[in-house]
Amino acid sequence: LNSQRRAESGRKRRRGKRIPGITQVRSVEGQIRKALAKVYGDVDPKRIQIEGCSRTDKGVHGKSMIALLYCLTKEAARELEAQRNSDEANNEDSIVSEKAAPAPSECIPGKRIPHPSSPSDDSSFEYLPFNGNIDKLMFVLNRMLPPDVRVINVSPMPQKPAEEIPFHPTLDAREKTYKYTFSIGHIHDPMRWRHVWHVDTYGKPFDFDRAGECAKLFAGSHNFTAFRGAFRGSERGRVQQNTICNLSGVHFEREVEDTVDCIGDSPVDGVFVGGNFDEATENGLEPLTTYTVTIVGDRFLYKMVRFLVGSIVAVGLGKLPIEAVEDALRKGVWEEDGGKGKKDVICAPSHGLVLDDVKFEEGIEFDWRV
Repeated sequence: LNSQRRAESGRKRRRGKRIPGITQVRSVEGQIRKALAKVYGDVDPKRIQIEGCSRTDKGVHGKSMIALLYCLTKEAARELEAQRNSDEANNEDSIVSEKAAPAPSECIPGKRIPHPSSPSDDSSFEYLPFNGNIDKLMFVLNRMLPPDVRVINVSPMPQKPAEEIPFHPTLDAREKTYKYTFSIGHIHDPMRWRHVWHVDTYGKPFDFDRAGECAKLFAGSHNFTAFRGAFRGSERGRVQQNTICNLSGVHFEREVEDTVDCIGDSPVDGVFVGGNFDEATENGLEPLTTYTVTIVGDRFLYKMVRFLVGSIVAVGLGKLPIEAVEDALRKGVWEEDGGKGKKDVICAPSHGLVLDDVKFEEGIEFDWRV
């Protein structure tokens, strides 16, 4: 049993977690599960369990995704499958059945899948391949995984006092840091288009200071109901009870300033490259400027970071008054323009977002090998 800190690219992938009922979707979890199933001796991939510290949307990248992995024994997997089949037969509503079903004794409260209590727990779990050599396991996995997914470090499962619930990446995560990068300018940077959202301003000026004021509003503890996305797919209709999140830091900064690649002398008549901010504006071109929004918080709602960034951009472009964002944050609903103020807020595309760091509760210590 071991924790993995893995880096992945969200390109060509759905959400980090497998989407129930859609088995053909290529996901980060699915790629790791398939590789681990082979390493464990071509076992059924359903026996491989991967518990991540966070769920990411389709296209979002992860630099510090901590995950706990283990393999259920045949007996444990068979019992779990039989229980699920029984639940489906007795309950038409799968959401209700999932909550009502009794959990195995090895489960963490609120979870249905057996969970190891320690790295040596073999009650329902297979022992690690390679005689427990996790360094070799990391090497083999990285040889098997596609190039946009990598395991960058490994550690045995952290130990906690016997009277406490065993380590779980989701439940023990204390703080997460997300970074979103977007650019504004006449021409986007083609070298970074997979990781930077280039905003088409249609000639409108971007007010950096005003956007910064909007970003500051989100710091602190608020009800972010107005800044979350509607659940889709198998989770359609789900109601999230707790919508209070505490953001300990929201930072908005210019990554590149007064540097452009769209103005200056060129051997081709009428084409300009190089130069600086003033030269670009004099020639009617908007210089390329890149911005980064860094958000640190204890928890996040579905698509919340992307809606916060969309609000910052909308305010900076003058599409949305900052007072409307303030009201939505205070009341939990959009009242601007008869309740349709959110129509001016873009849910920022997923490819500009990165899960940058995850911190855990005090006492959780990893023995990283690299």
